[in-house]
Order: sequence, then C-alpha cells, then structure tokens
Amino acid sequence: MPLLVRLTQEQNFHFHFQEENLRPVVVEHSEQFLEMLCRVLPEEPDLWPYGFDTTLELLRTIPSMRSDPRFESLLQKWNCRW
Repeated sequence: MPLLVRLTQEQNFHFHFQEENLRPVVVEHSEQFLEMLCRVLPEEPDLWPYGFDTTLELLRTIPSMRSDPRFESLLQKWNCRW
C-alpha cells in the first residue's frame, strides 16, 4: 500500500463505515484493512469518519487485532479524542 497517503484536515473524508457493509471486508482482510486505516486516517481523531467506533468494535472481535500495536494505537487515539 505504498501509494496511500494520510488525509489532512483540508481533505474531505466521505467514507461511511457501516457495519453491515464493512464486516465481510474486515473479517476477510483484517490485516490489510488495519494497515489502510493507519495510512489514511488523519492524525486528529476528531476528523475520522462518522461511525468509526463501530469499526473499532468490529476489529476488536478479531483475535489477532487485540494484540496488534497498530490497533492499540488507533484505539488509544480514539479514546483520547475529547
């Protein structure tokens, strides 16, 4: 995924994370999906897409994600957003 870049505040992120559409992708490709998130999400969690908490909960259900430092980092950023 070398061509992916981090989105900034000036860029709009119009991707809606809806569990019913996302579950098959996340379950089937959890490592790649997590890598994509880490590369494109803005540094500021306040700019992350609406419904992202559902995405984190879905990732949490995958055993390999629970000990992944990238997931832990996303979760920590999300929990510290306010």
